[in-house]
Amino acid sequence: MKKTILLTLLLISVFSVSVFAQDIAISTPTVTSAAGMIIKGGTSNTTAAASTNPMGKMSTGVYLGVDFTTTTYAIITKHQTGSKKVGTSSDSTAIFFMTEPAGVLASGSAPQAADQTAFPTTAGWTSM
Repeated sequence: MKKTILLTLLLISVFSVSVFAQDIAISTPTVTSAAGMIIKGGTSNTTAAASTNPMGKMSTGVYLGVDFTTTTYAIITKHQTGSKKVGTSSDSTAIFFMTEPAGVLASGSAPQAADQTAFPTTAGWTSM
């Protein structure tokens, strides 16, 4: 039980940073152009780039698409050899997925909203 509480507190502290940076420009939703991107947190791109403690790193072959504001975010990931995109948002406990052909996450595939409306069932998203 103590391990669960400690892990929960650690995750809350890691994900409470309001801005993600490295190849992601503040206020510009984007899809990374390369797999294996490192995500760093900070109050600006400058402080995030200078950070020596990354918040996370995409595995080789994994691409990331993100749309965010100062208080919300929506994220999509996809492995280049996989057939599913997976996404989530800050205002939902659900994990969303969509089947599509293998290949990289195409430019323009970033979520179109910074909340759960980025994953409409009418566009083929399924909630788990």
